[in-house]
Amino acid sequence: MRNKLIVIATIFLSIHSHAQISFEKGYYIDDKGEKIEGFLKNMDWTNNPSKIDFKKTRNGNSKGLSIENIKEFVIYNSSKFIKSKVKIDQSSQSLNTIGTNSQPIFEEKVVFLKVLIEGKASLFFHRDNSRALFFFSAPDKKIEQLIFKKYFIKKSKLRENNTFRKQLLETLVCKDFNFTQMLNVNYTKKDLTKIFKDYNTCNGASYTSLESNKNNFFNLSLRPRINSSTSSTPNPVFSSRNLDFDNKLGFGFGIEAELLLPFKKNKWTLFTEFAYQNYKNEKLLKTTMFQEAKSSHP
Repeated sequence: MRNKLIVIATIFLSIHSHAQISFEKGYYIDDKGEKIEGFLKNMDWTNNPSKIDFKKTRNGNSKGLSIENIKEFVIYNSSKFIKSKVKIDQSSQSLNTIGTNSQPIFEEKVVFLKVLIEGKASLFFHRDNSRALFFFSAPDKKIEQLIFKKYFIKKSKLRENNTFRKQLLETLVCKDFNFTQMLNVNYTKKDLTKIFKDYNTCNGASYTSLESNKNNFFNLSLRPRINSSTSSTPNPVFSSRNLDFDNKLGFGFGIEAELLLPFKKNKWTLFTEFAYQNYKNEKLLKTTMFQEAKSSHP
């Protein structure tokens, strides 16, 4: 008997970390207004933090600091967070839990807001679980949320409350801004940072941009390979035994795709590999058939 075996596809999916999160130079301002220089653990937070780890010196011991003890903290060349008491919408924006109420459900909280644009008018960001929200401040105006909310009509049609456009048009007074332009502004970091940059420029005010310029990096590589393989398959004649094939060299190749995820300072990666391996072998199996002779007696 001849038997041919081809092994074709294997797909691997894994997530791994290829570097440790490090302490980086920065400072925090305590509840008394004192600025303390040192090193902060940069977690590149997906959700806004409520505490941080701090070292006075790079090789010193770390200590945890909660939001109650800090007014703001900065990691140089990376990020800035300020503490603020704000009314923050508690409405879920996950598709399976969106309700029919078009109005935000506000709750007053003390949170760290991430600074994106700092100037005459400033833009802030806060993420908590399913909510990604933007806040702003302008001359003679306290920090408040830019209102955007998805909701259902009769649980079938998805609608949006885009009050944030009206807030921007009424608060950010600039000769270049108009109603039509604001209709094209989306509730995204890209669109909102542009509006706040344009406003500060329009008013001749200096500003600082602290937005992250991270990208999702994608790498693709081919991986040719030579494999030394053996194989075994059930014996077609004697089911209690396997039919073993000898070790043999074969060719193969893989395609590996790697994606650097946009958090943890791009230290987390997602990769997948499609691998093709060919194993082809033949074996001749000789068998002898026995037939039982029957006899009869008079």
